[in-house]
Amino acid sequence: RSLLLESSSDLKTRLKLAELYLRIGDLSAAIKHYHLIADHYVSSGDHQRATSVYELVVKISADDIKSRSFLLDRVIREGIQSETTKYLWVLVKNYDLHGESESSWVTLNRVSEYFPTLIDVRSAIVERALERGDSETAGVHLEYMFTVLTSSKEQDRRVAIGERLVNLNLASYEVKFILSSLYLKRGAAHLAVRGLQELFKVNPSDLDVLMVLGKALTQLGFRNKALKALNSVIFASNTRQEFDRAREAAELVLDMEPRHKLALKTLAAMNSNGGLSSISSISSISS
Repeated sequence: RSLLLESSSDLKTRLKLAELYLRIGDLSAAIKHYHLIADHYVSSGDHQRATSVYELVVKISADDIKSRSFLLDRVIREGIQSETTKYLWVLVKNYDLHGESESSWVTLNRVSEYFPTLIDVRSAIVERALERGDSETAGVHLEYMFTVLTSSKEQDRRVAIGERLVNLNLASYEVKFILSSLYLKRGAAHLAVRGLQELFKVNPSDLDVLMVLGKALTQLGFRNKALKALNSVIFASNTRQEFDRAREAAELVLDMEPRHKLALKTLAAMNSNGGLSSISSISSISS
């Protein structure tokens, strides 16, 4: 200590003192000197040595905020996504324990900005955003998660996120449609119908909505309503020359009503000419 009073920049002496404090179990004093050593390396541009010192401090005290903050900044700067959570969650926890919720918020958003595919980080931002009354930010992150969680093993989570968006009145038209389609695939046709009917009121000409609505109504046994929806899809699809959709709707109708004239005429025309040239009126063909 006397030597350091004479020359505070004597790193060898400071390192020796830190090691001595560590041996006698005075961790706070040891960490204080390690911080000063790391600060010197940072100010001189030697980030590699600073990193080594801070990694040592984290081994001594896993909760050291200064060390974890530096190490997290390093992996962000270097783009090492795989190491981010190694430092992030303990850092956020300690910020919260010290009443520094704003630091937690800034840190989570910074990580998400650099590594947008980290879903758990986005999920944490959602919860904090809602606590802060920032529903717009929560909605942005929820919609991103809803969009990217497309694998079969993630469908439960995706549905839960979609429902949360709806309950928060943050769901876009597209999210509501996809959620309704997921309900149908999962055997919850009644939930699909509820959502699709709302979308139909918004945009009655959306044939994707009508198609899925027809399928959902079929599952529920509402034959006449299903036929009405699918008839509309066949007629409008042919008018728009969207023949793949018209064929699909026609085949669904024929499963329910094998002699359905419009469906039969649609498939016959496609098989002979590759598509219908015109259908004057859906009402002119009796179902």
